Amino acid sequence: MKKVFILFSAFLTLLGFTNALLGNPVQYSASGKDKKGKHIVLIASDHEYRAEETIPALARILSVHHGFDCTVLFGLNEDGEIKAGASNIPGLEVLKKADGAVIFTRFLALPPEQMKHLDEYLNRAGPVLGLRTSTHGFNYKDDKDPYYKYHFRYTGKEYEAGFGHQVLGQSWVGHYGKNHKQSTRISIIPKQKENPILRGVKDVHVQAGGYNAEAQKDWNILTMAQPLMSMNADGAPDKTKPPMASEWTRHYQGKNGKKGRVFTSLYGASEDLLNPGYRRMIINGVYWTLGLENQIKPDSKIDFVGAYNPSTFKNGGEVKGVKPSMYAKLDSPIPANPQAKQSSAKEEAPKGARFLRIEIPGDNKILTLNEVEIFSGNKNVARQGRAKQSSVGSGGVPERGIDGNKNPDWGGAGQTHTDGFGTTNPWWEVDLGKEYVVDKVEVWNRKSLEKRLDGFTLQLLDSNRNQIYKSGKTKGSQRIKFTLKNKTMVDYLLFNGKPEPKLVNTSMPPAEVPAKYKDQLPFSFKKGDIVAILGNGLADRMQHDAWTETVLQSALKGQDISFRNMSLSGDRPNKYPRSRGFIPMDQYLQHVKADVVFAMFGYNESFDGVQNAENHKNLLIDFVGKIRSYKPNGKGFPRIVLFSPIAFQNLRDRNLPNGKAHNRNLAAYTQATENAAKEVGVQYVDLFNPTLKLFEQNKIPLTINGAHLNEEGNRLLAEIIAHKLIGKKVQASASLSHLKETIHQKNWTWHNRYRATDGNDIWGGRSNLRFVDDQSNAEVLQHELAMLDVMTANRDKLIWAVAQGKKYKIDDSNVPKPISVVSNIGGKSRSSNAGKEGNANYFNAQKSMERFDVRDGFKVNLFADESRFPELINPVQMQVDTKGRLWAAVWPTYPMWEPMKEMNDALLILPDDNNDGKADRVIEFAKVHNPLGFEFWNGGVLVTSGPDLIFLRDNDGDDRADERYVILQGLGTSDTHHAANNLIFGPDGGIYWQSGIFLQHNHEHPWGPSLATGSSAMYRFDPRRHTIALHGGNSPNPHGIAIDGWGYQYATDGTGGRSYQVRPDGNSWKMHTLLKKEVRPVPACEILSSDNFPDDMQGDFLICNSIGFLGIKQYKLHRDGGYELTKTIGRGKDAKKVTEKTKLGEVWGTPNGEKLKVKKLLADGSNQDEESDGFMLSGDKNFRPTDAIFGEDGALYVSDWQNVIIGHMQHNVRDPNRDDKHGRIFRVSHTKKPAQKPVKIDGQPIGKLLENLKHPVDGVRHRTRVELSERDTNEVIKATQEWMKQFNPKKKEDAHHLMEALWVHQQHNRRNGRLLNDMLKSPHPHARMAALTVQHHWYNADPAKGSQVVEEEEAEVVEKSGILSDTESLTTIRIATVIEKMKYDTPNLTVKAGKKIKLVFANPDFMPHNIVLVNPGKADEVAMEALKLGANGFDVGFVPPSKEIIWASKLVDHGAEEVIEFNAPSKPGDYPYVCTFPGHHIIMRGSMKVVR
Repeated sequence: MKKVFILFSAFLTLLGFTNALLGNPVQYSASGKDKKGKHIVLIASDHEYRAEETIPALARILSVHHGFDCTVLFGLNEDGEIKAGASNIPGLEVLKKADGAVIFTRFLALPPEQMKHLDEYLNRAGPVLGLRTSTHGFNYKDDKDPYYKYHFRYTGKEYEAGFGHQVLGQSWVGHYGKNHKQSTRISIIPKQKENPILRGVKDVHVQAGGYNAEAQKDWNILTMAQPLMSMNADGAPDKTKPPMASEWTRHYQGKNGKKGRVFTSLYGASEDLLNPGYRRMIINGVYWTLGLENQIKPDSKIDFVGAYNPSTFKNGGEVKGVKPSMYAKLDSPIPANPQAKQSSAKEEAPKGARFLRIEIPGDNKILTLNEVEIFSGNKNVARQGRAKQSSVGSGGVPERGIDGNKNPDWGGAGQTHTDGFGTTNPWWEVDLGKEYVVDKVEVWNRKSLEKRLDGFTLQLLDSNRNQIYKSGKTKGSQRIKFTLKNKTMVDYLLFNGKPEPKLVNTSMPPAEVPAKYKDQLPFSFKKGDIVAILGNGLADRMQHDAWTETVLQSALKGQDISFRNMSLSGDRPNKYPRSRGFIPMDQYLQHVKADVVFAMFGYNESFDGVQNAENHKNLLIDFVGKIRSYKPNGKGFPRIVLFSPIAFQNLRDRNLPNGKAHNRNLAAYTQATENAAKEVGVQYVDLFNPTLKLFEQNKIPLTINGAHLNEEGNRLLAEIIAHKLIGKKVQASASLSHLKETIHQKNWTWHNRYRATDGNDIWGGRSNLRFVDDQSNAEVLQHELAMLDVMTANRDKLIWAVAQGKKYKIDDSNVPKPISVVSNIGGKSRSSNAGKEGNANYFNAQKSMERFDVRDGFKVNLFADESRFPELINPVQMQVDTKGRLWAAVWPTYPMWEPMKEMNDALLILPDDNNDGKADRVIEFAKVHNPLGFEFWNGGVLVTSGPDLIFLRDNDGDDRADERYVILQGLGTSDTHHAANNLIFGPDGGIYWQSGIFLQHNHEHPWGPSLATGSSAMYRFDPRRHTIALHGGNSPNPHGIAIDGWGYQYATDGTGGRSYQVRPDGNSWKMHTLLKKEVRPVPACEILSSDNFPDDMQGDFLICNSIGFLGIKQYKLHRDGGYELTKTIGRGKDAKKVTEKTKLGEVWGTPNGEKLKVKKLLADGSNQDEESDGFMLSGDKNFRPTDAIFGEDGALYVSDWQNVIIGHMQHNVRDPNRDDKHGRIFRVSHTKKPAQKPVKIDGQPIGKLLENLKHPVDGVRHRTRVELSERDTNEVIKATQEWMKQFNPKKKEDAHHLMEALWVHQQHNRRNGRLLNDMLKSPHPHARMAALTVQHHWYNADPAKGSQVVEEEEAEVVEKSGILSDTESLTTIRIATVIEKMKYDTPNLTVKAGKKIKLVFANPDFMPHNIVLVNPGKADEVAMEALKLGANGFDVGFVPPSKEIIWASKLVDHGAEEVIEFNAPSKPGDYPYVCTFPGHHIIMRGSMKVVR
């Protein structure tokens, strides 16, 4: 049973106890006359350096000699004794009123109930003094812990490297001196000698060995540490270790932007405190953090209070049996005598609770509860209470939480439910009517959605709503029991009352590795070796080209070597981001019984810079130690080979980095890898220098983007690796193609084992869903992994035989049979609902179509179905190619391929050769596993096949893919129906997709370290530049993207059914509600644009619905602004309705369908009438519209998944009734207008293609842009600039054509500032909005900005800027813009207060700019006001009325300038100047420093 012990004083007060009973905290009141009135909390829990001695000693000095009130908190064991490094620190609630904190912790994983207090303290930016190991003060193992971000290796960008980096300024780097052999001399930096922290500080010498420091820009470094060759103060310096920063100050930012002071020391061991100089520096540091530096005295008293005889620091070296109360007396010795007697604590009367409140922190969360029981004296007093909640969704009223109905299924009608959309911190509360002493609270959860409660808090409040108990963030389980008697603890239970099973750790305990253990070198393969390949994208890609193993196997005939690739894009030696439940690396290595480990790291790490190469070396050393300790084959230590990163290839492509600077980094990390290999005694293979030479010798591209090898590059690298490992040259020739093909077969089965898609059902959150006979997904699917193990081993035998030139037939008779599954449709298990499911008796396509109703004036015909084309199964997305042919991605293996069965997922082409509205044949373009989304680009097709985005191309014109390679790695796959889907090529050149929750992405790219994220969102990939960016959050299961004729972008969420407009926001993008949700779920959306459809429908928004409403909804989109929306602001009595008008470009949708009526055939054979508004409605309960797209003929094509089962949680993944035999595509056309005329696109001259961009239909222009994507950029841009000459940017009717020209430039990554300027001033309002979006892409939201640089010519300096002259009466200044950089050429100026200024503002840039001087700190505020001006901003030069503006220019056009005369502000300060044209202020700003 998992128990979380919570010993907070508030909890114990509830029980009638206080913290005094355990002696935690120890409190020292301020002594003497000079009381500061400040309260400091000092926290000690470190494994090695005796924080439990350092901290109370400091507290006594601060209290007695300096007048501070001090509270000391220790890490305790369950007996209340001080335990070094214990992740249990009772009493942290005192931080709520603390003025400062001293922290000395290491590798803690405090329970949420405790950590929440430190989190709240840091959120309010409380002062912090951090000692020694606090840089790695937290080490959470569970990445789902609500405070996991404090982990010292946290990788999320919002709190990278955790507490150490974000607060103290540095996370753990490594040792810089040897403990107990090398002491450290600390010297003051000369320029810092007047710093108040260093007053009276001298002769600092500490016993602790050095720590590495990686100085950051925001550090104010005070001292430098020199490791010595002895433990004496006069020891000789270690000449191999130059001085390194040891103490510094900085500021960190709290939750609301407030800055907090920080003083960090990399020392502070118990023995370090014996040095008076060091002790004084720490005491002074406390003063500084509190803002009391003026009170620091160089001769203040720093004597110890009481006896201080510190222990020699070492791991686990604390004095045992010491309790905090032993330090209560000021004269008690440190360390304490464990035999000291303890005084008893007085008991307080228990306090009663009247209100219980449950809350989930966060936005758009849903709170569902099954039952809440509150026990007082063994009686459940909750039943008599009155319940309420923040909102009501799906009929889940709050009273259900105390109705006694404990049925965990939603269908049992006993569960509460809030409305998740647009809400923050949803809550549920019960009023008991009077106060009760609460002994126990039990929360019953909803079945299958237990994780919705993750992070919830539970509060008890008295009649005056004073808090008497609050839990920390608590995880969601089936039942959660809070025991509030004798000991406060939380138990996690199953519905049946049994303890929640603990995760079984199947790994063997780490083996003891001898200190000087080294591999036998040089490395050689041994017969029967199993080689595990770990690493990043370099190793990951090798399995697709298979050359490395092919070459090695050809040279190792008869050795029977097995290779298992366990790498993933973005992996690092100490980080393997995986989805929840994935088997840890130690267990996986033990599973494959690896004898040899190949490790390929360094690429992503190299972006940390040359200065951090030493850190990489240390990580590799740690990596080798860990891998050895795993002893994966169960016999001896594995032999390890460390490979360096490869070089970066300069492709001389203006779209990509040239890699010159990056190669310097890679060279340093190559050296670090070699150094690590030498130090730990493993084989080293240099790949950097050979590939650098290879790239110099070959003029052809050997990489796809400079960083990642193509197949030819991998072929040549395979020869290099084989030569290095085997000692002889092995040629990777075409004669090995048969062997290579057999390795592909093996890699396919292993890939589906190690990178198993739909992992959430195999090992994640849905793996324990249970169905008929209590059978779970895990039981079925984990067995399939065992099947794949056997299949992989069988294919090893094929490889060995082929390598020796023998014939061999794979025998899979030894593969275990799959576990049979009984279908639960028709209500055969509690999760099944016959009323919501389809019908097991399928209509044929014609009968299904007879149950459709469609708007008047339209007709439906069958375009294709499974009876004519058996390959057409489960169509998931459609596209129309440049030849006008309909394509479909089919997914019969949903949710993933099953071992021993055919893999027949594919991309299909369905030509209508005679234009009769029916497919005449089917062509299988390519087999692709899990093809959730695809789109055309550059003469080929981009298709998702998790974890990869694949590029396919037909090079010989037979409509079958000849070319195939991975263009982007790292797509999350743990929930395949949440994975990257519905690809669309935007006019801007980006490929967009969405993916949902449960997924871990890790995309490597050439611009910087990998994009590692688990965010449910829309993503944008630029295949020309190889940039990848998170484009806008959308949760939980987003499907569907559409872009209209003006470039406005829309998105839908599958699960929630909500629709959004995606708009620029800051330096990113944000989803804004598009319409009032009617139905869910939504798998796809489309903008209506067709010559065949009525004119009054053009631009409407269509959404497909596949469960509640089986059909297509239609909405009118209001784009012009001025649409009145009524919103409710506030809650309860404070709620009021307000009416607001939308602004230009803020799109809003309203229903625009017709009344439709159908008959539904129910499971019991009866019919049911259904009426609803929409465009199309079906009475076939198996009709599942997954996509809708307009064809070349202007008709709307609708794909039908056609399945009795649609839910993923209600049925076993392998339910035999999960259909893999049906699929249809229907065609909807308007009867009163002719079909849309075909437009020639494929193969047309560029000039003709540009003329196509005048076409009124979005699809024609979209397909034309696709065709242009494969044409030579220089030719396209040259022709476009000629084509543009026929248009006048001042004419409204030419605006859209010029906008298309701008998009052509954007797609081909050619920034045309003149054209952008013209469009920003266009007479057409939507053209201006579209141009602002282009501008946002180019400047504010460019994912490559600040990363590797593309070689650019130096901007020509036309005229000098800055202060041109400065006389007694006048200062003359010139500030100009930088062409196509969106910045001022003079970012900083200094002028005298009150001085007369003459400013010449010049704009050589092609876009319009202004310059606005504002009061200090007001730049963003003024810019936001300018943004609100909308299109009217042009009338006032985007200068808003604001008292914060000191002066402003007009909106200055290209080639113009303006002279402004003014007096500098009289008050000294930093006055920002900023361009307030929409979107410019984020990066276009400077500062005028005013001095006396």
